[in-house]
Amino acid sequence: MHPGEELEYYAAAGRALGWDPLKLTTIREPILYDVLEQSDLLVTAYSSTVLEALILGTPAIVFDGMVGRRLPVLHDLPGVTIVYSRDRLQQELDAHRSAPPPDRAALRASPELREYLSGLDGQATARVAALLE
Repeated sequence: MHPGEELEYYAAAGRALGWDPLKLTTIREPILYDVLEQSDLLVTAYSSTVLEALILGTPAIVFDGMVGRRLPVLHDLPGVTIVYSRDRLQQELDAHRSAPPPDRAALRASPELREYLSGLDGQATARVAALLE
């Protein structure tokens, strides 16, 4: 769990998505990077955690079920999928389960990620901040 979030948020999200509560584990103890490195996939809302996951080679699905934001540059990052409905989220999760493992090294080293994080166009900070708004 992100230190700023409450357990009930995750429980409510799991109920809304129809997930088995015995398979949804929320923890505060381990270091986020350790969890992301060992994970097959990150499912989150807009968050800088998406970038942290990619830097560690873990693909991410951004669930935007209410806001309807479209961050086109984020869409262009290898390993990131943005979904706008629960049905589409489930389709992406099913596809991820049946797909071969991602090339973690390629995700970590993608030129698109490097450009997003540190492009010398004066907008890198704005791109990262847009995830947090």
